[in-house]
Amino acid sequence: MLNRIFSIIGWLGMALIAAAVAIRFGLPAKDQYAYYLAWAGLVATLVYTLSQWREIAKMFSRRQARYGTLTGVSVLIVLGILVAINYIGKR
Repeated sequence: MLNRIFSIIGWLGMALIAAAVAIRFGLPAKDQYAYYLAWAGLVATLVYTLSQWREIAKMFSRRQARYGTLTGVSVLIVLGILVAINYIGKR
């Protein structure tokens, strides 16, 4: 039962993020609502991810997880660099 609730929270988080993106690009006048929806969606998605810690731990115990982890960390580093360049360029 609890897994089902967390699953609904995960889908709700994704829906809130999608709504925030739609409001951000569709209705620029209502931009302040998109900000709050995005944060609420991110928190809901984080709660779902934390509720799945056993499955995540099982995934990382496999042999191929080393390569997947390296790839994931590399993608996060590249995204962080791009966000930093965008932030610096905007200022």
